[in-house]
Amino acid sequence: MHIERLTLRNANRGLRFQTAAAQANVARRLRIENTRLGFGAREDRSTSYVCDNLLDGRLAWPQVYTDDDGAHSNDDGILVQGNGHVVCHNQVRGYGDALKVEQAGARSLDFYGNEVLSATTTASSST
Repeated sequence: MHIERLTLRNANRGLRFQTAAAQANVARRLRIENTRLGFGAREDRSTSYVCDNLLDGRLAWPQVYTDDDGAHSNDDGILVQGNGHVVCHNQVRGYGDALKVEQAGARSLDFYGNEVLSATTTASSST
């Protein structure tokens, strides 16, 4: 799946790849606004490319985790699971976790050049 130059707004989820164990998906030059989840993917995926996107969630700065007892802790900007992903040059604001890896044992993940403007947590991992 290759998705490019698309605006997604006013939804619970911006974009979520649902097929477990899929490979080589691309999400590039997307604009995702007013969502609880910006970009997400199911477990055991590999070699996704998530780059050059603008993600603007629902949380307003300077809100922090304790302001609402963590009610928005699962509002994720970019969430990847699996191995071999590249997440680069994204601008993220307004999510509980801006950049998140959520699969134990995940390997070969490249996160670089991302700009987090606001989040209650800027990076998270369950590995």
